[in-house]
Amino acid sequence: MRKQFWSFASAADGRRELYLTNEISGQECWWSDVVTPNEFRAQLMSGRGEVRVWIDSPGGDAFAGAAIYQMLREYSRIDGNHTVAMVTLAASAASLVAMACDVIRISLLGTVMIHEPWSVVAGKAIEHRATAEVLENIRQAQIRAYSERTGQSEEKILELMQGTDGNGTYMNAHQAVELGFADAIIDAEGGEMNAMAMAIAAARVASLADEVGEDPEKPVLADNTEARMALMRSALMAWI
Repeated sequence: MRKQFWSFASAADGRRELYLTNEISGQECWWSDVVTPNEFRAQLMSGRGEVRVWIDSPGGDAFAGAAIYQMLREYSRIDGNHTVAMVTLAASAASLVAMACDVIRISLLGTVMIHEPWSVVAGKAIEHRATAEVLENIRQAQIRAYSERTGQSEEKILELMQGTDGNGTYMNAHQAVELGFADAIIDAEGGEMNAMAMAIAAARVASLADEVGEDPEKPVLADNTEARMALMRSALMAWI
């Protein structure tokens, strides 16, 4: 079975939910076949109204992140559509996805991380120069996207992407709101923190259950409630 790093679901209140709780393009390459980006777009565009984008991801492929960013922006331009990012971890390419959303809400314990794009290349000098040029172009496009969403200058965004040690900047919830990378901290008093933890844990359980069910050396979890509950507890502990 071909795996995806995203999943869509319908919430009890009628809103749609998009889960990004793995490495972006980590389970299979976004470009491994031309169908994958089209599948994501088709699923996103299959409904209307608000989509909550649950983000708990270390990031991944910059091109896949940029494609999802553009698709979410396109979705929001359709009358009546709205996107809300619910963030626990939005790092690297996942932070770019968050920037596409109309509203960004972050967990009190959440983190946003941005850095300069990087790559690994082998070959002659001309190939290294070409890669450097590509990385510079990607960096400039990302700077514009971050600057547009946060209101920070492009110079400030570059400073944050480089960080004090050249490895980028990690922002806690309060810093993310202060710098414009989030609009508000999720209200723990209103139960949204618990709902967020349960939603992300459930998405992780579904992903883990699929993987276990495919391994002939491991038990199938489809009808094993006790095993699913154990996975749920494990996922919640990882989230906390």
